[in-house]
Amino acid sequence: MMMCIPLYWCACSGTPILLQWRESIMPMNTPAASGNDSRLYVYALAGIGTAPGFMQEFHGELSRRLAASTGFTAAGGLLYPYGEWSRSVRRQIWEVWRDIRLPAGAWARSYGVAAVRRELEPAARGSGPVVLVGHSGGGTAAVHAADMLLAADPERPVAVVQIGSPRSPVPPVLQEATVYCYACGPDGRGRDPVCRLGSWRAAGEPRGRLPVGRAVWRKPGQLVPLPIAGRHPDYFRGHLRAAGGASNLELALETVEKHIQGLWPQLFGEEERAPFS
Repeated sequence: MMMCIPLYWCACSGTPILLQWRESIMPMNTPAASGNDSRLYVYALAGIGTAPGFMQEFHGELSRRLAASTGFTAAGGLLYPYGEWSRSVRRQIWEVWRDIRLPAGAWARSYGVAAVRRELEPAARGSGPVVLVGHSGGGTAAVHAADMLLAADPERPVAVVQIGSPRSPVPPVLQEATVYCYACGPDGRGRDPVCRLGSWRAAGEPRGRLPVGRAVWRKPGQLVPLPIAGRHPDYFRGHLRAAGGASNLELALETVEKHIQGLWPQLFGEEERAPFS
C-alpha cells in the first residue's frame, strides 16, 4: 500500500522533501541486562541527512559533564539510526516515517533500533544508567531503544531527551523519564517545523467488552521550549547565541543536565548514591 509522507526537513540542511513509501517489517531482539555496572551510558542519536560528527561536540561535552558530576565512567557513543547524509535521504525519511507510526508493542520492528542494535549491546548487557538523546528522527529511535532496554530489564534506569523531533507516542513506562525540547521564538511559540509532524496519539484499551478502543495521548513527561538562535538544524551550534547570551550548544547541554539531575538526584550527590545493579 503506497502512502504519502508529509514534508520532512533534513537535520542539517533544512531541505524539505516529499516522497512516497511502501511499508515493510524488520524484526529485532535486544539482549538482557545483567551484573553490577559503574558505567553511565550516554548515546546521541542523530536525525536524517546528518553530517558525520554533527552531534560529536555535544555528545563529548555531555558525557564529560555527567561523568564529572556523578562519578560514573562515561560510555556510549554517537549513533546514526537512519544513516549519515551519504545514504539516500529519501530512504531515511521513509524509515523514520514508518517508525513514528509503529503501534505500541511493535517497536521491535523499528528501523532505527535495528540499525544501532550492535552499538547498543554494551548498554544492553550492562546495568548502569542509560541516557539517550535524539535529535530529529533520532528522538523516535531513542524512545524505541529505551523501551526495548526496559523490556529486557524493567528496573533499568533509562532517560530519554528528544530535541527537535517529530511527535510519536511515548509508552507510559517512559513518560516520566522523557523530556521533549523544541525551538521557540521570543514569544515562546514553537518554530521548528519537524516538531509539528507526527502525533502523540495512540490507540487505547478496549472499553469493557466492546471492541472499540479510546484514543489516548502518550506525551513525554516534560515539554521544554528552547529559545535558540536559528531553527531545526541549529540546536547544537556553539557559535550561535541563544536568548540570554548563551550558545545554542550550552542551552541544549544545560537542559539535558537538568533533566537527568531531576530524574536521578542520587547520582549528583543530592541523595546518597546507591550502585545500579
